[in-house]
Amino acid sequence: MIPDHETVKQIMNEVYNKFYLKWRNTLTQENASEMMQDVRDIEKFYPYDLCSSNLLSLVECIEEEYRRRL
Repeated sequence: MIPDHETVKQIMNEVYNKFYLKWRNTLTQENASEMMQDVRDIEKFYPYDLCSSNLLSLVECIEEEYRRRL
């Protein structure tokens, strides 16, 4: 399924501003399940490959940053 232009805008806003900025410096072992619940919630609301692939890439970035902080 391919999103329309407005949905693309919403996906990018949600994934970056509401997900990535929230989790980029706050991931811990204690709240990792909460982060993954956010991923599932966003994917449920936006069932598009664009959303899933962006979330996956950002989760990898967030996890790598977490490992660097340890």
